[in-house]
Amino acid sequence: IKLKKEEKAFAYFDAALALKPGFADVYLARGNARMDKGEKEKACADFSKAVELGNIQAQGFKQKNCN
Repeated sequence: IKLKKEEKAFAYFDAALALKPGFADVYLARGNARMDKGEKEKACADFSKAVELGNIQAQGFKQKNCN
């Protein structure tokens, strides 16, 4: 059941970004989900993108998890 919820969450993240590629909050949320899943490299890429798009909160996640 958890896997199905995870898959749905990532599908929603991807759909949201397809509709609005500059939605920094979605990159941050997907980065957190990826970090929880153990996908550090992908999570850090999402945090970096969120920072690039102006999400200040993502900078803290990036500094904490990606150095």
